[in-house]
Amino acid sequence: MTEHHSDSARTNVHVIVPLHAGNRTSDAAPFERDGLAVDIVHINENGPTTLECAYNVARVEQEVVDLAMAAERAGANAVVTDCMRDVAIATAREMVSIPVLGPGQTSMHLAAMLGRRFSVLVTLPRSIEVVEDQVMLHGLMDSFASARAVNIGVEHLHDDEELLVKRLTEEAKAAVVEDGAHVVILGCTAMDGIGRKVRDGLAGLGHPGIPVIEPLQATIRVGQILHELGLSHSRRTYPDATSYLGR
Repeated sequence: MTEHHSDSARTNVHVIVPLHAGNRTSDAAPFERDGLAVDIVHINENGPTTLECAYNVARVEQEVVDLAMAAERAGANAVVTDCMRDVAIATAREMVSIPVLGPGQTSMHLAAMLGRRFSVLVTLPRSIEVVEDQVMLHGLMDSFASARAVNIGVEHLHDDEELLVKRLTEEAKAAVVEDGAHVVILGCTAMDGIGRKVRDGLAGLGHPGIPVIEPLQATIRVGQILHELGLSHSRRTYPDATSYLGR
């Protein structure tokens, strides 16, 4: 990987939310800690409310790349996209030298390190094939147990948090018992903050010790680690494309 150094002892991670501000929090406090500052930026007010279809993903890709470039100019040490679909991360990596991370890729590789097989709990059934495509893209089929849907859309995930935790716990148990999962990934970044409740719920159902990954939190921390190690994406894999601007 390409080395990327900074003189600052404090890591600044910019989180790009590819939705308009009304559909995601701008509160960075839950993610910050000593040595880590987090800035949350949203795309423009005309952005979509959900990325549960490919059309909406296509609508926001250019702006995500533009915001990644702006983040680097502003002094960010890493960029994270706030969506499990890893919107435009490959393109953004060609345009900036700082690490660009997506929660989908990052959480799947982390899960593969933590256990033999992992399952991803998504919002709606239409997202199952998206997860399967990501798993194949990242070469993780041998570590993949399943993707399961809780049948609650992104816009309604927090209408009833108790119901959400119940369904996530039920599907997590099914993933462990029926699919052979050893690790569970919450398959939407809007689910961050309830991983401990799902893990405790699994333990209460007789399945203790199952890691439950909150993808956004995990990806932000990986961004911090990469910066501290002086690492970023390889220019053999993601050639610098900045010379093509305006051509």
